[in-house]
Amino acid sequence: MRSFVRSSRIPLGLGFARLKTSNGFDEDRASTAVLELRDKFRELTAEAGRCDLVIAYLPGRVPSMGSAMEMYSAHLGGATVVSITKMRENLSVLSTSDVIVPDLRRFDSWLAGGPNIRRQFN
Repeated sequence: MRSFVRSSRIPLGLGFARLKTSNGFDEDRASTAVLELRDKFRELTAEAGRCDLVIAYLPGRVPSMGSAMEMYSAHLGGATVVSITKMRENLSVLSTSDVIVPDLRRFDSWLAGGPNIRRQFN
């Protein structure tokens, strides 16, 4: 998404500034910039649903809505979702993750977990 925004020649800031001051969102009246960014977001989120493994790194205490949507798409697509986070009590994380580890050190341990891990992804 960052790459798309950086390479985009469309005035994204102006389109989103208008959204902030509007009373709602009407697709028929939305700027081309907002619609193109929305389409790219949908495309990238759907891509997660075609993966075999998705690793979500969520170091803070508030999950990214974009990450949550990617995790959900991956879950629906049958991918193994591994979350690196302390938010085990977060319903979005809990509902979409197959494995939750609290930090990168534990993630490394999980990766080194032996034949069960290797068999799953070979």
